[in-house]
Parts: sequence; structure tokens; C-alpha cells
Amino acid sequence: MKPPPFVLLFAVSGVFWAPDPIAAELRAPADVLLLWPSGNPGGWARDEPEVSEVRGGIERISQVSEPTLTYRPPTVVDGKLKDVAMIICPGGGYGRLAIDHEGRDIAAFLNGQGAHAFILKYRLPRKGDVRHAAALQDAQRAIRVVRASAAERGIDPGKIGIMGFSAGGHLTATVSSQFGAPSYEAVDAVDKESCRPDFAALIYPAYLLKDKESTTLAEEVTVSAETPPTFLMQTSDDGIMVENAVFYYLALKRAKVPAELHIFDKGPHGYGLGKPGTPVGTWSLRLVEWLRGMDLD
Repeated sequence: MKPPPFVLLFAVSGVFWAPDPIAAELRAPADVLLLWPSGNPGGWARDEPEVSEVRGGIERISQVSEPTLTYRPPTVVDGKLKDVAMIICPGGGYGRLAIDHEGRDIAAFLNGQGAHAFILKYRLPRKGDVRHAAALQDAQRAIRVVRASAAERGIDPGKIGIMGFSAGGHLTATVSSQFGAPSYEAVDAVDKESCRPDFAALIYPAYLLKDKESTTLAEEVTVSAETPPTFLMQTSDDGIMVENAVFYYLALKRAKVPAELHIFDKGPHGYGLGKPGTPVGTWSLRLVEWLRGMDLD
């Protein structure tokens, strides 16, 4: 795999918008997989039922206790990202999941590039839980599930990546850091597979720093030479702080991990694919170019 160059891109203009809708038929799931058919690690469960709310035409899911992977196969043959699989982690502050514009819409875009997409509905913390603990178990398991079934789906087991938005970006960075330390005991043969992603993408990531005044990465977000190649994108006006992406990128650069950072002027946060025709609305195309630059095809 040929490492891509380190790139820092600044773009000007753009406004905040609601994402353009993706056709309903493109959002129809092809396959929904239970991550833990025999039950979540440690019997983890919530007392409350899962909740789905639609506000402004966007679905948000909360109180998740039964994590799943929704598989969306490619919609084109021999696309730019043939044989590539991407696990998608929607954001929502670990309190809910923005399953439409940070999940289904992203899957539809990737499918149109020839990639296999898996939308991860991960567990959200109960009161008193470590924010990312259950979600990390789900993300590690998701990578193993995709890798174990890669051959039957026409996926290259060495081309399995993970991407996340906002809190999902934090989860992506955490699983990119913690693959050497399994977060749960093996439950079946699937867990013999590696949970290290082959590449990662962090889109307007949150919680990567110890606090708002810090330039130090959070304890659970460590970077080493083994951290997978990473694509990052954020905007300067992001209330979550562009420094999250900047200091993570610098840590990757120091560790000599192939990485690419795009900083746009306007966003500011939570726009998914973004509005077509605006600078930040091109980030998904930049991601495809970056993946192609790693000779994934």
C-alpha cells in the first residue's frame, strides 16, 4: 500500500445547511446483522426501550442496547472503491445516533463509488458508564464481523476501514488506537479476526482532546506507528473545535502514519455530506481521492 502525501487544505466560504435528502429506495437496508447473537458482553442491557425520533426530516436513535450492522452493497460494478468496505459510525454525542445524514446518506454515497458500506448502530452509555466503553466493544466486533464475512461478500479483507462523525469520529479514533487491547472476551470464531482497521476517516471529530484548553490527546486516543492511515476533515467555525482534528493530525505526523487533513472555513458542524456546490461539500470526493491514492483498487 503506497502511503498518500500529507496534505493540509484550506477552503473559504460556505454556509450551514440541512443535507440534501437521499432517495428513500437507496436507504433501504439490504441486510441487518446482530453484532452479538448470543447477547452483549457482560449481559449489558438498558431498562428503557430504543427510541427513534424524526426531527426536521432526520431520524435520530437513542437508548440503543442491541447493536447492529446494516449492510449496504455497492450500487455500481467496478467502481472506484471496488472490494473496499467502510464501517460508518454516526455521531450524536454518545446520547443519540444521527442515523440518516451521518449513516444512510454516507452509505449511499460510498455505494455509488463501488464500496461496501456497513452502518454501525452502537450502544450508547447508561448513567455512570464510561462514555465510549460499550461502543468500543461494538466497533471492534463490527470490524471482525466484516472481516470474517469479507470473502462471501466480495470484500478484500485487507481493505476494511472505519469512519465516524463527531462522537463517531472519537469512536473511530479510539478503535484505531485500541485494536491491540481487546475490550471484551472472545465469544466465537469471529473474534479470531483482527479488529485493526486498514484505514480510518474522522469527519468533524469530537472529544479527541483532554479538554477544551488542552493540546494533548485524550487518554483513550493514543497514536503510534501502528495506527492506521487516517483522513481528517473539520471546519474552522466548528463549535466542537477544529483543534481536535489538528492535534490528532500532528500526532499522526509525528508517528509517521500516512494522513491527510482538510480544513474548510465554514460548516460549522453536523452537516453530513454537506451541500453540493460548496467547498465543504467536496470532502467526500477528497476522501475517495485519498483512498485511491493508497492504491486500494
